[in-house]
Amino acid sequence: MLLLMQMITIPDHPAIYNFLTWLTWPALFFIAGYYISEKGIKANVRHIVRCYLLPYIVTGVLIIVVNKITQVLRLNGWINTPFPSMKTGLVTMLYGNGWPTGTLIGHRDFGIGLLWVLLALFFGVGIQLVINKIRIRSVKIVISLALMVLGFYLGTKVQLPWSLDAALIMQPYILLGQSFKTVSITNISVPVTIVVGLLSVWVMAIGSGPFELTLATTRYWFLGTVTAMLGLIMLILIASYMTKMLSNRFYDWFIELGDKQSVNIAILAFVILMLPVGQLIKVPYGAFIIIYLITFAIVLAGKFVIRYIGQHYFNWLEDEEIS
Repeated sequence: MLLLMQMITIPDHPAIYNFLTWLTWPALFFIAGYYISEKGIKANVRHIVRCYLLPYIVTGVLIIVVNKITQVLRLNGWINTPFPSMKTGLVTMLYGNGWPTGTLIGHRDFGIGLLWVLLALFFGVGIQLVINKIRIRSVKIVISLALMVLGFYLGTKVQLPWSLDAALIMQPYILLGQSFKTVSITNISVPVTIVVGLLSVWVMAIGSGPFELTLATTRYWFLGTVTAMLGLIMLILIASYMTKMLSNRFYDWFIELGDKQSVNIAILAFVILMLPVGQLIKVPYGAFIIIYLITFAIVLAGKFVIRYIGQHYFNWLEDEEIS
């Protein structure tokens, strides 16, 4: 869904893009919350640094270097150059603004593309780790909702550094993911929930627009939050049903697609920002599907190479959620 959302031309297919945003963003932050460990805050801090912050830094540096090499060798026809200079790229990466917009340091004409998600995941989980120091669940819920409202409010005024707008807005979904391990969904009517979720998300996508986190321009935030929760539950039920239906071999392959999601995001962010994919997707649907599958294969191949190097040269554990 994340890959499809990045490749859709928004002016041509706004409803589909909006629909995907209401499903994809809550799911990513739900997963991040699910991976919060009970081992303590130090273990969790190490986890989010390795999983979200390091991939952001490494990919950001790689983008700046490739951007400069492209300019020197004049390869602009083959590779995008999002930054006019290394200094501009560095400032943009340090601020971490997702899209060109007004910031605390003035209007920025350059953005970091999809990489903002890694910063939002890092700071979003970090904030939730602080909230976890509170023992009363109802207080956690109230604080998470209050931070969400604050994020929506601040996001309409100015884009904060380090994707903090999105990190605040996503607090309820991170909390839900963290709490999901002790929640039973066996009593939920699957068909009714899926239908209600689909209709709710589609109506919101048409009536309110996208679930926009980088600029936080979403209207009807309260109704939107309920809609996103319904869509998230729908996705969980669909994924649960799919895993039960698949054979062992395809089950393992299905799980492999989403394994180490931060690596997927980092590679996809680099591909979308630096390669002229946008020039290729304005084609008939049949060719679009082929380009989509090729990009999907590039992301998976890149993740496989990174994991192979890590396991054979840096002693990464095979089942470790590490980037």
